[in-house]
Amino acid sequence: MTYTPEALTFLAQSSLVYLLGIQTLNITGRHYILAAVTSFLLAACGYYANAAVAYSSFAGIGGSIWWSYCLAGVVTVPLSIWSHPHIVRLYESLPGRKRVRHIRALRG
Repeated sequence: MTYTPEALTFLAQSSLVYLLGIQTLNITGRHYILAAVTSFLLAACGYYANAAVAYSSFAGIGGSIWWSYCLAGVVTVPLSIWSHPHIVRLYESLPGRKRVRHIRALRG
């Protein structure tokens, strides 16, 4: 199966924007472990998204790759806001996890 450059650019940028949304919510919610994992995934997706955009930058503004890059955020930001509570709930349900929302709770 082969993918078009537009599809790959959309997938890379969607992943990057989705993870940025999740990371913002992780930071504001003080989810330290989830924020660390998300940072690693952001680096991997950012590397590919930047490479895809750099490769396709010769098409110029207004081309199909440009549109796939820009529309990725429109689709994935609402998805990250919706899915974050589900991800946190899943993470907190793992065996051995205590529900700690803030660092003050760790100090006792």
